Amino acid sequence: MANEVVFELNKINEREKEIAIDKDAEEFFNRGNLFYNLGDFEKAEEEYREAIRLNPEDAEAHNNLGILLEDLERYEEAEKEYREAIRIDSKFVQAHNNLGTLLYNLKRYEEAENEYKKAIKINPELAEAHYNLGLLLENSKRYKEAENEYREAIRTGYEDKNRLAEAHNNLGVLLKNLKRYEGAGKELGEAIRINPKLAEAHNNLGNLLYDLKRYEEAKGEYREVIRIKPEYAIAHHNLGVLYEYNDEGVRYGKGFKMNDAIKKYNEAIRINPEYAEAHNSLGSLLYNLKRYEEAEREYKEAIRINPELAMAHYNLGVLYECNDEGVRYGKGFRIDAAVNEYKKAIRINPEYAEAHYNLGFLYEYNEGGIRHGKGFRINDAMREYREAIRINPELAEAHYNLVLLFLEIRKIKEAKQELELAIKLFKEQERGADVGFKAGIEIHQQLDTHKLFCGCPSELREDEPDIIVKRRMRAVAGELGDVDPAALHEFLKDREIIYEAYSDTNCPVELDEEPPHLLNQQALEIALEVSLLLNAKIVDEVQVMRKTVIDGSNTSGFQRTALVAMDGYIETSEGRVGIPTICLEEDAARKMGEEGSATTYRLDRLGIPLIEICTDASIKNPKHAREVAEKLGMILRSTGKVKRGIGTIRQDLNVSILSGQRIEAKGVQDLRLISKVLKGEVERQLRLLEVKKELEERGVGFDKTFFKSFVVDVSGIFSENNKKTRSKIIKNVLEKNGVVLAVKLPGFYGLLGSKFCAIPGASKEREEKRRLGPEFAQYAKSASGVKGLFHSDELPAYGISQEEVDEIKRKLDCSDTDAFVLVAAQEKSAGKALDAVVERAGMAFEGVPKETRKAREDGSTEFMRPLPGSARMYPETDEPPISITSELIENIRKNLPELPGEKMKRYTGIGLSKEMANQMIHSNLCDTFDNFLTKFKEIDPTLIAVTLFSIKQMEKAGASFLNAFEQIEKVEDSLKSLSPTPEQMEKAGVSIGASLLPALEQMEKMRASFKSPSLTPEQIEKMRASFKSFSPTPEQIEGVLSLVEEGKISKEAIPEILAELGKNPKKTALDVMVEKGLGLMSKAEVEGVIAEIINQNKELIQRMGDKAFGPLMGLVMKELGGRADAGVVREILTEKL
Repeated sequence: MANEVVFELNKINEREKEIAIDKDAEEFFNRGNLFYNLGDFEKAEEEYREAIRLNPEDAEAHNNLGILLEDLERYEEAEKEYREAIRIDSKFVQAHNNLGTLLYNLKRYEEAENEYKKAIKINPELAEAHYNLGLLLENSKRYKEAENEYREAIRTGYEDKNRLAEAHNNLGVLLKNLKRYEGAGKELGEAIRINPKLAEAHNNLGNLLYDLKRYEEAKGEYREVIRIKPEYAIAHHNLGVLYEYNDEGVRYGKGFKMNDAIKKYNEAIRINPEYAEAHNSLGSLLYNLKRYEEAEREYKEAIRINPELAMAHYNLGVLYECNDEGVRYGKGFRIDAAVNEYKKAIRINPEYAEAHYNLGFLYEYNEGGIRHGKGFRINDAMREYREAIRINPELAEAHYNLVLLFLEIRKIKEAKQELELAIKLFKEQERGADVGFKAGIEIHQQLDTHKLFCGCPSELREDEPDIIVKRRMRAVAGELGDVDPAALHEFLKDREIIYEAYSDTNCPVELDEEPPHLLNQQALEIALEVSLLLNAKIVDEVQVMRKTVIDGSNTSGFQRTALVAMDGYIETSEGRVGIPTICLEEDAARKMGEEGSATTYRLDRLGIPLIEICTDASIKNPKHAREVAEKLGMILRSTGKVKRGIGTIRQDLNVSILSGQRIEAKGVQDLRLISKVLKGEVERQLRLLEVKKELEERGVGFDKTFFKSFVVDVSGIFSENNKKTRSKIIKNVLEKNGVVLAVKLPGFYGLLGSKFCAIPGASKEREEKRRLGPEFAQYAKSASGVKGLFHSDELPAYGISQEEVDEIKRKLDCSDTDAFVLVAAQEKSAGKALDAVVERAGMAFEGVPKETRKAREDGSTEFMRPLPGSARMYPETDEPPISITSELIENIRKNLPELPGEKMKRYTGIGLSKEMANQMIHSNLCDTFDNFLTKFKEIDPTLIAVTLFSIKQMEKAGASFLNAFEQIEKVEDSLKSLSPTPEQMEKAGVSIGASLLPALEQMEKMRASFKSPSLTPEQIEKMRASFKSFSPTPEQIEGVLSLVEEGKISKEAIPEILAELGKNPKKTALDVMVEKGLGLMSKAEVEGVIAEIINQNKELIQRMGDKAFGPLMGLVMKELGGRADAGVVREILTEKL
């Protein structure tokens, strides 16, 4: 913390050292300053001491002598001089500040803090004191106070701009360590703007970018540090760390710059041979290169330099776990040496979870080096695993190893509990960098306004439509002459499209019978607002475009979409995620069903405004994808201008792995499914690549014409000579004059049945249904609608005999390495189906085909169509461009909503727990909560929050009862009995979720209370009505809180009043209070009740003494029935006892 000091020379110039010394004290003082500035500390001390001899009360002389003595590391003498200066002048602000710095360097932090605060009290505008106090507070981990002091230092300002830059730099580092990355970047950037040559700020910005996994930008900052200060060892070291990552961001991954990393570490060590961290990092790299002797030498050098470097002890422990052949835990590994290093690491850093885990694992070995051998230290191992889990509860390996230890001592129950935790955590661990995982998300959120290109309401209807329109779609070439492959795929299906509409809520625009109206201005402004919240650059002009869509979901054959903003981003726990584009577009028509070759759509959803947010491919793993989607959803909801509920927001996922292709998984509506879909897709692509490798090893080639030549009509095998097949599917097709076609797939034997896309967590039965054969079936069904497709890897089965299989093989001339696919359908459809199978078989040679796939509710995906090409977007000629003015943007910017992070800070600031604040932010109650906070300033915010949450629970209970009631009715209709058996109850429970079984049981009790063999229609409707009105109205809730604030009821009475209001929407809170006698009792009345209960329970009080308070409190509250505040009751009862 010591700063360079240059003393002011009052009456001295550069020639003064030649002048005879004047005996005046001021002259000696000025000469002392001169000699100090010239670096002649010995003469400076003589001059200061002579000045003090002549004038013992010269506070400045004592202060300056103190600075000189501190520089000479004569700390006791320096402290004495500073204190003497302060004795002479208690308001000498610089002396207090200097004494604080000395005490800080002596690690006397409490005394130092006092001196800094005294300096600030004397002069609140002294930037240096604020800065120094900030350093001290940060070192003491009092981060919020430190931040305040740094900001005060910046506010008060420095005459020296370099010092101001340092203050911004330190504040940036503090914010980075608090993971407030955006603020950190801003402060570090400001430090660099003020002083572009401040190497430390460039280095710290590099560290920030490294934490955000923006490795190339980080390299740029470290290189800038080295340009400014070529001998800056830390920057060389940090650049070495980055060279350990390959282009895909994988540490020690294929292609990482090994030699460059080693070179940089050695350069850092050349500059500073005592740089312990550089030796440790070089050791880690050498260890991963299996250069163990060199690694050990570097680790030991790091420890020699800094014996308290925990990571070096840990790394040395890991190295000692390898034997001479480099086998970890192999015969002869240095177990005792490893144990000692882990113990040292833990002594230095007791919160080092990995060290505890590794130490626990070593304790599982006995002295003979046998794991779980006789005499191994099981209790010590358990202790270390538990400590590792305490520090890091998500350390799945520690839970699993505890399972094994519990089994050793026959504690089955504990083993089972740990196993369940381990399995859960292992499932949550993501496959990412090891397979080159890349993913992006497209969020489609409906906006809460009328339709985008007409004034029709954006509401979905379930009543019967009164307009029916039938059409067919045709694929045409775009302006560049190309036909989009996805459009062509849909056109070839030759499907009829049926549109349903309503004459009172739909118009000719939606039927494509009238040009679109001008774009919805409100929807555009919402999109602009979201763009600003996502840090995006808004375009100067919005141009509506047409995007080809030929599946029938849009009556015009295209979707209208408009680019609104570009180059946005959000910060996440895994680094910054870019948002290349934000668009405003219209939603598609709602698919109502399929029958034969006809698809039915309803136009109530067509044209609802959607905002489309596309991220880049910087999502690291499936868990990260969910975090990104959740954060984007919260930002959208923070506007209060988007629709809520199922179907109003949809996520499309783009994912690929190394050697794979981009796959788009459409229609993920549940955040909980995102991770599951992505993990399943990674597994699917890995298995497809395995199929490709297998085909290559078999020497199989593909020629489409050659493969198609193997299509043969095998209908006769199932029908000739009056033979009747046992396959019902084939028999039905043949009876309707259909055909059975087969195609040989040379070299595919065994691959159609390979379990290449098992679903994580699925049952064995479910896994067996997900094979390569069904992938072919999806292509066939998509192309022709056929369902009767079989393949040789699953036959004989489905009524097809072994004899029939053998005949097919003979007719197709199949060898032992060939497979075949069989289709039963009308001839045209069967031909299309097998064409699609041959196409898909050809794709197997490429590995992973580019596809758009539909996300299923179980987390799996199925083929929809080829991935769209680039020839499907062109300008919408019926919509004029819209200029976006700076005035419009600024007006929107002024009214931006509070972001979730800001809301969290505000809610915890008013007293909500972090968990409760998080629950509130994720609910749709924030506006109501904020409204009640404004209205009821005297009520504890936590009580308001709990009240709102309890109402949410009432709504859920009502929905559960209704759902359970419907299930009971189904059981009753099918079984015609009053009470379902346990088995029937269980069956009903499975269909609605085990969590509703209690609701079913409650329904049974309610039914029994009617004392009749079945419910009358009137009773049923009455129960339904009571369930539907399970939630009080906002006005009723406000009335309840008003009574609390006015002191008319206690908070304990709230639940009972709310429950009654939920059943009676016409009543007020005051009505219920009066009816149920829940008004607040006077203090005298409460005292009377308490006195009576004490009198009735004297024996209890004598027996239990002070411990009787709890039971008595319960008895009093029960007697009062919510008519008194618990705090008041507690106070009176305490006094009475």
